[in-house]
Amino acid sequence: MKKKPQTQFYTKASSILNKGAPIEAIMKMSEEYDIEVEQIKQWLEQKTKTHAITSALQPLSKEEQKARFNIFDEKFIERFPNMATYRLGDNVAFYNYENGVYKSVADRDMEDLVDAFMFQLGLLEHRNNRKNIKDTVQRIASLLSRTDNRHFKESDVQSRGLKLNLKNGLLDIKTLTLEPHTKEFFSTAQVPFDYDPYAKCPKFDQFIHTVTQGDDTTKDMIQEMFGYCIGDGNPKHKVFYLYGDTARNGKSTTAKMLCHLLGKDNYATLSLKQLSGENAAELITLIGKQLNYSDEISSKYVESSMLTTISSEGIIQMNPKYKTPFSYQIKSKFIVTCNDLPKFQNGQGMKHRMITIPFDYHIPIKERIDRYDEVLVAEEGSGILNWAIEGARLLEERGEFTINEQSREDMHHNTKESNSVYAFMYESFDFDKLYDTTYDKKDDLFETYKQYCIETRSMGKGYQSFCTELKRFANETHLIEPVVSRGFINYVGLKTKEKNYEKD
Repeated sequence: MKKKPQTQFYTKASSILNKGAPIEAIMKMSEEYDIEVEQIKQWLEQKTKTHAITSALQPLSKEEQKARFNIFDEKFIERFPNMATYRLGDNVAFYNYENGVYKSVADRDMEDLVDAFMFQLGLLEHRNNRKNIKDTVQRIASLLSRTDNRHFKESDVQSRGLKLNLKNGLLDIKTLTLEPHTKEFFSTAQVPFDYDPYAKCPKFDQFIHTVTQGDDTTKDMIQEMFGYCIGDGNPKHKVFYLYGDTARNGKSTTAKMLCHLLGKDNYATLSLKQLSGENAAELITLIGKQLNYSDEISSKYVESSMLTTISSEGIIQMNPKYKTPFSYQIKSKFIVTCNDLPKFQNGQGMKHRMITIPFDYHIPIKERIDRYDEVLVAEEGSGILNWAIEGARLLEERGEFTINEQSREDMHHNTKESNSVYAFMYESFDFDKLYDTTYDKKDDLFETYKQYCIETRSMGKGYQSFCTELKRFANETHLIEPVVSRGFINYVGLKTKEKNYEKD
């Protein structure tokens, strides 16, 4: 059973202790929380001292309460030495360092901690007003921002490069150096296994061999994806699409294993629709996440402008509820599992970001294992991490991602489905540099294109958009060349072929 956060223990324990509960009851209750026995003993010792001081000084005069309240923020950060703040724009959040990782402290939990500590110090009048408590929380945040190693901001986190937080330390992915956990490194996610450079993963290797049907190029694509996703940021501006015609082919299991490899607090699960929309409130979940995993089944058209921006490490405006908007650079990688590759309404930007990895093998019922992703990571997590690290090394050595022939064909087909101009050109013409027949795009090509869209029931573009896409087609494919004649742009290198396209 998942244990409750440590910060909630103090509020609950203070409450029942103030009601006269014995120490044994506190120790029994602590089993429900993520807290060590030694921490409880220290807290009880401090609690006893505080109670003795409070009892000796009760009742406090207004002057005494004022004096004690004036240094309350100092006393609080001494009482909670693992508390720190993280700032995004003008917004500040509290985190508590526990067992090598920073865990978020909700606003309400923070206020409850302050309230309980006020009670311990005898500040009864101050805790009667909720506004006093909220203002005191802000004072604590301000003091932490002036205290060494007790505050962090986005630029601090990004400038330190990537270190993967594992159970036995912080692993520098580039140097493979394992360093001890430290409060000076702000990490909010920890992988639930150790780094072991000698660990193997035979069951995982067999799984990859099965789902790729022994195809080495597909295996290389998956391994490079794993290696890329454990690295820092999304510098190559890629979105990975794991696709197969049917379910039960291993694509979702593969994606989930990569998520587990990064840690449960290190990935988001926004859908393509959410990623492609303009609702920045939903995009807030990407903050601090190394990966977003979308599990899709639809092949409907998707608006791609926002997805194009965030997959290229773009800076967008975040609008958190009840807080101040701020700008944020998305550094997440993106993985999509789907039965059909999505179609993009404006696919020009996404076309160059897509890496498609085919999963064609249908796993028989007798070979399926429930929650196999969890099973494999639990048994071979350290070995799978080594496999991913090797993928990062291979990618750096090659300089670019492996793309096999099937992936190229499927991406080419997807481009035609997403862009009616490209589909028109590929399906209506043959190309050769020796073809010297010219086609005026206004009088010939555009009219022919309109007729093509009618016959294939494709979503046609207007004249200006057609001209723009035609120019892109020429620049990208080099299959046709523009020539200027009598003030008109014509194209050479193509000739009409017999109509062999099919209606959708």
